Amino acid sequence: MLATVAAGVMVSAGVASADPYDCPDGAVCAWPYEGYNGQVAVHYGAVRPGECWAPGFEALSVLNFTGQDQQTWSDYYCTVGGDLLRDGQGHGGGGYAYSIGAYP
Repeated sequence: MLATVAAGVMVSAGVASADPYDCPDGAVCAWPYEGYNGQVAVHYGAVRPGECWAPGFEALSVLNFTGQDQQTWSDYYCTVGGDLLRDGQGHGGGGYAYSIGAYP
């Protein structure tokens, strides 16, 4: 699968958080530590097919509130397999993601 890195994506940084529900509706969020801890990176809106969002760190916690299924990837370019992340689903540890893309 070929993917391009999404350009012009609004990304904001937040403060450390232990509450995954600090991730806003309509966004996919990534944290560098398990348990939704550390500085959160936020991608507003779903990552569209053919695009790839890399938060810039190995995310040990991710949460999807985009309204669409997303895919976590084991590399920065959305080419090496990861896990399906359904809308409203997240994982606060035990996995990692270097990038997030649209689920086919």
